[in-house]
Amino acid sequence: DGLAQTAGILNKFGARSAASGNTAVLTATADATSVNGSHTLHVDQLAKQDTLTTKKFTDSATDVITAEGAGTKTIRIAVDGTNYDINVSLTGGDTNKTILTNLAAAINADASASAKVTASVIQVDSTSSKLVLRSDQTGLDHVMTLTNVTGTLFTTTDLRDSAAADDATNRGGFIYADSALDAKFVLDGLSLTRASNTVSDALTGVTLNLLAAQNGADPSLTLTVGPDKTAIKTSVVTMMKICMFD
Repeated sequence: DGLAQTAGILNKFGARSAASGNTAVLTATADATSVNGSHTLHVDQLAKQDTLTTKKFTDSATDVITAEGAGTKTIRIAVDGTNYDINVSLTGGDTNKTILTNLAAAINADASASAKVTASVIQVDSTSSKLVLRSDQTGLDHVMTLTNVTGTLFTTTDLRDSAAADDATNRGGFIYADSALDAKFVLDGLSLTRASNTVSDALTGVTLNLLAAQNGADPSLTLTVGPDKTAIKTSVVTMMKICMFD
C-alpha cells in the first residue's frame, strides 16, 4: 500500500493545467501529452441544439383534428442519417392541447427516436401551447428533418424544418438557422468550427470547455498550459510527510 501511495504521489509531479484568462467564457483541462505554452482564444458562437416548434394553438380549440381528421398518422423524424417512423393516434373531438400532448408522448415513447430527440409541450400563456422538438446533441451534424408519411400532422401543426419560426405571424419552424448550430471560435488566429462546446481535438492534450460567446469587440482571452503547480506542491508536502514518518 505504501508503494502504491508513493507511486500515486510521484505521478502527480507530472500534473498539468490549462488556465483560462476568463473562466466565464472558457475553462480547460490538460493531460500529460499537453505542451507548455500560451494561446489566444476568442469564442464567437456556442454550439446549439437544433430546435423546431409548432405554431401557437389555443388549447381548447379543435383546429388540428378538424383539419387532420381522426385515425393513426405516421410521422418521420430523420436525424444522424436514420429515419424514425412514429405512429400517433387522433380521436374525433381531440382538443389541440390533447393532440400536441399525444404527439410529444408518442415521440418520447419511441425508444430509438427518444435517444436522439426530445419533444415537449410548452404552455405559452394561460390558454395556448406549442410543441417543441429538440435534437439531443448540439451541432449541424445532428440537424433534424421532418416528413409526413401518412396524414399531414407536421403540416397541420406547422412543425417544419424548412423555415424560421416567427411569433409575429404565428408561424412554426426552426429556432436556429443551420449557420448558428456549430461552435465557432478563433484559436491563435485560426478560425475553427466544432459541433460541440467541449473541444478535445484543437490543442494536443487540452480539452476546451466553451461556456459563453463573446462580442466581436471583446478581447481574446489567454489560455496558459503548463505544470499544475498547486498539484505538484501538494504532492511535495505529502511526500515529505511520508518520509518524516517512515
